[in-house]
Amino acid sequence: MSADALTGAVSFAYAWHRAFGNASFDTALAKFVVNEAHPRVWSANHVSRVSASTPAEIEAVLAIIEDRFVHCEYRAVVADCFTPPSFVARLALDDYREQTPVVQMVLADELMHVASADVVLHAVNTDADWANLNRLVEINFEEGLRAGRTRLPEDVVRGIVDGYRRKSRIAQFFIAETSREPCAYGSAIVCPNDLGMLEDFFTLPQCRGRGIASAIVGHCVGHCRSKGSSSVFIGARATERAKHLYARLGFKPLMISREWVKG
Repeated sequence: MSADALTGAVSFAYAWHRAFGNASFDTALAKFVVNEAHPRVWSANHVSRVSASTPAEIEAVLAIIEDRFVHCEYRAVVADCFTPPSFVARLALDDYREQTPVVQMVLADELMHVASADVVLHAVNTDADWANLNRLVEINFEEGLRAGRTRLPEDVVRGIVDGYRRKSRIAQFFIAETSREPCAYGSAIVCPNDLGMLEDFFTLPQCRGRGIASAIVGHCVGHCRSKGSSSVFIGARATERAKHLYARLGFKPLMISREWVKG
């Protein structure tokens, strides 16, 4: 697959995964993802794959946004290198706030050396597994709060985990345990176009630096490859250290995706 084709495939897969498990509809100008049960979860209520570039097309997309997201307190749009600059400029003009960019990184070959870790990995399948995952997600967002991010209400955290469960038909979550205690999680998704996607990784602060993150990434890569994925991609926020770990493991930067949020 050429670099341009791979970039297009990653863009499509990223939007496909975010939409899965929610109501969605496509127009000639954008993809709209809606979930009225979780109105404050960005990933469940957003717009992506925007192709609107002319003033009339842009107005048409913005009108649908206002019509279909009346249940939300915010408006969210995902943009990447395929989003017309004129549409992104309009978002900025309309006081949408650009969020931290996500570097989409691709592993086309084998993983580089993964250090051994004293950890047990298992798939998230049972209600007890999901309860453990929920607790780790809560800790993840509490850490983000200490880093200066806005506190997420409990219903938003529940909505995010509920979204994980809805996506479980395509996304297999894994939990890492050390001394029989859950300490990390991540997911592996088999996408269209022979792509694998790794998403939603977190390790407890006190367990970092022990090779656990590398181990769970390696396990998720193996899961995708066992299902036929020739290339595997992962996203890392541009301000976070995880991107350096992924680079050491052999992932190469491919493209940037961004969220623009108003409200």
